[in-house]
Amino acid sequence: MKQDDILKYVKEHYPGHAIMLMTGFESAFIGITEEGYRLPCAVYDFGKCVEILMDTEQMTSREAMAHLHEIIELDMGEYAPYYTNTFSSFFNQYNLN
Repeated sequence: MKQDDILKYVKEHYPGHAIMLMTGFESAFIGITEEGYRLPCAVYDFGKCVEILMDTEQMTSREAMAHLHEIIELDMGEYAPYYTNTFSSFFNQYNLN
């Protein structure tokens, strides 16, 4: 999936919302969450984000997870993306170095 495809989807289905997307993590994009009182936010597969960092930044799995946790802990406001652990990522985590 390309960034342009995600942007097109967001503009079409969530017009007027400022949804924060993470550049470079397009293949980890799952969709948009809609949680009652909270604004719609992008959702990413945590495990796939780790794999992306391992591939693109040559990080170990521990380094990639630590880096991603640092990103998650940043206060990016109400538009900050969500990260979730999917079953497939949980299953595949044993293949990470």
